[in-house]
Amino acid sequence: MNYKKSILSVVLWFIYAIIVGTGMVGTAMAVTLPAYGALIITGVWLAVTGLAVFLLHRFLEKTKHPFSEDRQQIKLIAESLLVVALIAAGIVLRTGEIMRYDLSAGGGNIWFDTVMVTENTQIPQVVHGAVYFYLQVLHGLLVFLGNKMTAALILQVILQILSGIFLYFALRKMSGAVTAVVTFAYWMLCPVISEVVILGPETLYILLWMIGLCITAESLDHFVQSGAEPGIRSVIGFFFAGVATGVLGYLDVMGFLLLLPIFSVIFLVTQEKIRLARKIGAAILGIVGSLAGFLLSIALDAVGSGKMMENVLAAWGKVYLPENFVLPVTIENDNAITIAVVAILGIGVFGFWCRKSLERQSVWLVIALSLGGMICYGMTSAEMQGFTLLYLIIAVVAGAGVQAVLPYELTQQNALQQVRGAVEEPTAETKPKKRQLKIQDLEEEGLPAETDNKVQLIENPLPVPKKHVPKVLDYKLNDDVSDFDYPVADDDDFDH
Repeated sequence: MNYKKSILSVVLWFIYAIIVGTGMVGTAMAVTLPAYGALIITGVWLAVTGLAVFLLHRFLEKTKHPFSEDRQQIKLIAESLLVVALIAAGIVLRTGEIMRYDLSAGGGNIWFDTVMVTENTQIPQVVHGAVYFYLQVLHGLLVFLGNKMTAALILQVILQILSGIFLYFALRKMSGAVTAVVTFAYWMLCPVISEVVILGPETLYILLWMIGLCITAESLDHFVQSGAEPGIRSVIGFFFAGVATGVLGYLDVMGFLLLLPIFSVIFLVTQEKIRLARKIGAAILGIVGSLAGFLLSIALDAVGSGKMMENVLAAWGKVYLPENFVLPVTIENDNAITIAVVAILGIGVFGFWCRKSLERQSVWLVIALSLGGMICYGMTSAEMQGFTLLYLIIAVVAGAGVQAVLPYELTQQNALQQVRGAVEEPTAETKPKKRQLKIQDLEEEGLPAETDNKVQLIENPLPVPKKHVPKVLDYKLNDDVSDFDYPVADDDDFDH
């Protein structure tokens, strides 16, 4: 899915470039370099990255890439093998973390101790919806499998792997295969694997967030392919995506971040021109759905806890009240993953300009900035601070930047324009050569068979009679011999 470049997207790119430059300086200073040395390294780093991006983009534009349109099957096979390999690597790395973990220390884990199955076990009534839901899931697991720390850790592994899979499919629809693979690789190989031995509700919530993202991606994709007049089925999908967003927003305020991709339908480039009113209507329907899902969740909470809806809503609001602005610093010294992520983000700074009028980074950048603002103002809870999701969204921004460098990936919009290039109105500057359209092409496209070409007759291949040649007699006719008009008597009955 593509978005048309505008002044807003350029402003977001400028903010993005400043953040990436700051990250590069911080990464260079982490290598114990003085300030001036870090600035020099950052300048060289940006110059080399920009030169490499533009040279690679220019080379790929002139070279037929092996993953071009005529080899889609090879591309899908290679992509599938890579994803399977990343899943296997993620499982192996997480299993290694579990094997190195001292299982005897599981008794000191606050989450494990809270839900252990005993005679007096009682799940506390926690205001935070995601925390309460996680405690219920973990307690149910221990009821079936016993008080085993290994079961809880295996649950963490399953939740992380499923989160990555749902994220991959959502990004493949919204931003392309390259973005999906880059982000999926980060999720499988990044330091989050060390968190597999740290129990907490954030892993479960990220899985639910990714499911909501998949619902949103499906709604946007169906809307793009619906044509110039989207039907009720195409628009109603935004309502269900909004309901999922509202439920996730009740569990944690980070769920409302999914309203941003829903609202991005207004700026979405579709296959056929759709009226702005319809796009705004779809976005409003998503907002209405999110409000309905949120209020329904509050009502169910009030029924289950026996409290008034007003009290439940007030308690929910107190958890996410903004506090004083605090800028967290999370760059680690000598962290190869941090350097790799910052380097890929640097590619996105220049990749933004590789496409003239389309881009895919802004919507993810807005989500990252919004989540970063929520963290800085203390709007996230102590149990789920949101750093894991923030790093993941930053990885998506980096993957979208790499996607923009690769020009050989044809979007649906470009493919449609190529198919209809023969019937489009030619301009004075670039007037295409006349070509005859086949009836089969017109039937597939559903376009009227109207062209400016004159009718050209072909020679009949079938045998035809000899052409008549007029002749003039060169002899004199004898009237007596040539006269066949014999007189008949009146009484002649033609019987003799």
